[in-house]
Amino acid sequence: MSIYCATKFAVRGLTEALDVEFSRYGIRVTSLMPWFIDTAILDGRAAESNRTLRDNLVEGKTPIYPVRMAAERAWDAAHGKELHYMVGKEAERARFFARWAPGMLRATQMKAFSES
Repeated sequence: MSIYCATKFAVRGLTEALDVEFSRYGIRVTSLMPWFIDTAILDGRAAESNRTLRDNLVEGKTPIYPVRMAAERAWDAAHGKELHYMVGKEAERARFFARWAPGMLRATQMKAFSES
């Protein structure tokens, strides 16, 4: 989880820096920040388990969004004016809580990981 989170922050920071640097050339840089998307990556298994990530998400009633939704947001990112584009309601909620209630978001994550 720590590597995943670090790379998410890196992508966000790199997007923001490149957008500033390339703006003088008329080039915009945006990021697409999806929640869980229905792709084959969800069917991967951890070395110590027979369960897939999809199994865990479905069991936990975590929404999995269709690829179509990510494609639509990619179109928005290519043609819109925002810097970061969320895919799915949960991604929007996570962005909101990360900004306005980071302690609550962290506590929720700590609880979820301590139960798994």
